[in-house]
Amino acid sequence: MDGIVQLQRQLVDYTASLFHEGFLDDQFNQLQQLQDESNPDFVVEVVTLFFEDAERLLNELTKALGQPSIDFKRLDTHVHQLKGSSSSIGAQRVQGVCISFRNSCEEQNVEGCLKNLQQVKHEYSLVKSKLETLFRMEQQILAAGGSVSSVTTEVHHVCQRYTRSLGPYSLQNANLPNKLLRFSSTSTGHASALRTHLVGMVNFFQISKMSPGQHSKVVTLSKQILMHSNCMS
Repeated sequence: MDGIVQLQRQLVDYTASLFHEGFLDDQFNQLQQLQDESNPDFVVEVVTLFFEDAERLLNELTKALGQPSIDFKRLDTHVHQLKGSSSSIGAQRVQGVCISFRNSCEEQNVEGCLKNLQQVKHEYSLVKSKLETLFRMEQQILAAGGSVSSVTTEVHHVCQRYTRSLGPYSLQNANLPNKLLRFSSTSTGHASALRTHLVGMVNFFQISKMSPGQHSKVVTLSKQILMHSNCMS
């Protein structure tokens, strides 16, 4: 049992890092909410379709940019499709590069398009590797007789409440609790109340050490943080 708990904690830590580093956004959370006992492989199946679609579109983009005369309208269509596909699974960083890529298409900037193509290939390769690792970790827990849903869903929601509530101040890295605390010390209005709740959150939101029993307390704290940060906006 201790081995399963340790694997679950590692999964929590790894999953949260994907949100903090901007690889995934709340759309991935939404997919996981649609998965149940009747369709246990739903997320893997959807993500696999994304992989296939993305690789096809990246090949099309490479071919299009290798032509002597570039059809920027067609190029933009492919980028738009990739943006939609990445958005559907919450691949946030891929989606972000696609936005820049479309701007280069609109400007008919060949150099910019080539640069964005290399960047989007890089981001796609990274998120694919990260998601494949995530799925392997989940399979390892399931093979050991454990559950993955109970240790991931709450952390996802908490991470996304924080990032949505603070907008540009929600810097994407694993030190998010401390950054939120620093932000609260420079705010006005309800800063004192927000700071109080953030202190509690920092004490409990220790992802690598979080036990399932702590999730409910973290969720309560996140609701309080969200309420007070909304009052400050």
